[in-house]
Amino acid sequence: MEKIDDFVISLAGEATVVNPADAPVVTSTPVTGASTDISYSYHITTSDIDSTDIITITTETLPSWLTLTDNGNGTADLTGTPTAADLTGNNDVKIKINDNTFDVYQEFSLSGAAALPDTSDAFPNNTSETADTDKNGTGNNANTDDDDDDGDSVLNDNDAFPLDPSESVDTDSDGIGDNADTDDDNDGVKDINDAFPLNANKSIDTDGIEDSSTPTSTTAAKSNDGPFGIGSSGPTFLLFLFGLTRFLRKKEQ
Repeated sequence: MEKIDDFVISLAGEATVVNPADAPVVTSTPVTGASTDISYSYHITTSDIDSTDIITITTETLPSWLTLTDNGNGTADLTGTPTAADLTGNNDVKIKINDNTFDVYQEFSLSGAAALPDTSDAFPNNTSETADTDKNGTGNNANTDDDDDDGDSVLNDNDAFPLDPSESVDTDSDGIGDNADTDDDNDGVKDINDAFPLNANKSIDTDGIEDSSTPTSTTAAKSNDGPFGIGSSGPTFLLFLFGLTRFLRKKEQ
């Protein structure tokens, strides 16, 4: 018999259809995070419609701290324990899957961001978490149901610094919280000298009343003054009249 493309033709002139070969498929998702001095593991799985095909798994690009073990059944394990120095360099991985007919590749890079020292990592054995700002035992990444990440009793939506328990307000939007900012309203007058530290339009208050409520006209401010610049009502005005009367009487004598 002679095979031509996907047909087998016998000498008797009969034709038999032969199914074309299928490429293998990688069915696992790479683990892309690794932590300093923590064992890394990625279990690789594959499938092939052609059940009789023998799949081999190898690598073409692999960091020196990783080892690939082909289990001989269409699966393999990628393992290793990186040092801090390992994770600061290039950590590209290229895996090759072959079924004697096709080559299929899976490529990914291991994240160097996971190289946080354990002393600074709230979750040294969890590559997806490093911080727990409010110390409630749940990492910030997974804490999606926590409306107050820093535990300062100000909800994240209303907190200018949701990860800083010492700050929640930034009046002048300069990136410095009001607790640390010496000029909260950014009007050039230090808070300690500013009668209105949260109002950029005001800074001086000489009479105990906000400037916007204080009469600005000298005439209006003295509208109750008498003809001699003395209030026209109250004890002061009466004493003035009494003294003026005695002065006139003595002059007549």
